[in-house]
Amino acid sequence: IASPMNWTTLEKSFCESIITGPPEPINAVSSLFMVVYGLCGLFVTRNNSILSRVISGFLLTTGIGSTVYHATLHFGWGIIDSIPMLVASYLGVYMIVDMTVYKKIIVDSTAADTLTYEKIRLYERASGATSAIAMLLLTFSIALSQATETRNLFSVWFLIPELMIAAGVLVIRFYTHRDLLDTNQPATKYATRLLYGGTATAALAAVIWFVTELLCPKYTFLSHLPTHALWHAAISGGMYAIQQFLIYVHCHNKGRNPRWMTGTSLPTNIFYVLVPAVDTSTEFE
Repeated sequence: IASPMNWTTLEKSFCESIITGPPEPINAVSSLFMVVYGLCGLFVTRNNSILSRVISGFLLTTGIGSTVYHATLHFGWGIIDSIPMLVASYLGVYMIVDMTVYKKIIVDSTAADTLTYEKIRLYERASGATSAIAMLLLTFSIALSQATETRNLFSVWFLIPELMIAAGVLVIRFYTHRDLLDTNQPATKYATRLLYGGTATAALAAVIWFVTELLCPKYTFLSHLPTHALWHAAISGGMYAIQQFLIYVHCHNKGRNPRWMTGTSLPTNIFYVLVPAVDTSTEFE
C-alpha cells in the first residue's frame, strides 16, 4: 500500500529549477499575477454574479498556493495550487453551458413571445444536468490529479476543461449570442475584442507550458528563461479577460445594460486598459 504524501514532501520541479533545484523565485513571484487578477475580479469588477465571484475567489486561492508552492515545492502547497485551478475551470465550464442554454430556451423564447412553463422547466432540468456533469468531471479530475500514478498528468486534467471553455466561448460568439455580438455598439465590440485577446493569450499560455516543460529536461538552457512565469501571466490574464466577456454577455442575458469601467485620470485609465472591468450596477443608478 502506497504511503500518503506528507505536506512537506518535495514535488517535481518545474523548468526553472531543473538545474539549480528549488526554490523557484521567478515562478513564485509571477504567481502573484493570479492573486492580482483574482482580487480584481472580487473587488474591482462591479459584478452581481455570485458564480463569477466564486471563480475569482478560486483564482486568488490558486495564486496564493502557487506562490508558496514554487517557493518550497512542498506537496501540500501543490494541492492548494492545483485543486482551486481545476474547480475554477469547471465552474467556468458550467457557467458557459448554462448561459448558452438560457439564451436559446429562455431569452429567445421571451423575444419571440413563446415562453411557456414547459420551456422554463426544460431550462431548469438542462441546467441541473449540466451542473451534475460538470461536478462529476471535476471530482474525477481532482482524484486523478492527486493519485500517485496519475498525478504527473495534471496538465492533461487541466487542459480538458480549458478546451471546453475555448469551445464554449466560440459557441457563444458565433452561434447563441451572435445577434448581440455582431453589432457595432462600442461596448459590445470591446467585449468581443476581450474574448479574442483572452482566448489567444490563454492558448499561448498552454503552448508555453507544454512545450517548455516537455523540452526542458533535454534542452536545459530553457531553465534560464522565465517560461513558466510567462504561463502564470498569460493564463491568469487571458482567463480574466474571458471572464469579463462572459459577465458582459450574462448581463445581457438577464436584460441588463452593462458598461465598461473607465478612470478619471491617466493612471486609472491605464489601469482599466490593463485590467478591464465590467460595471453591472448601472440599473441601480
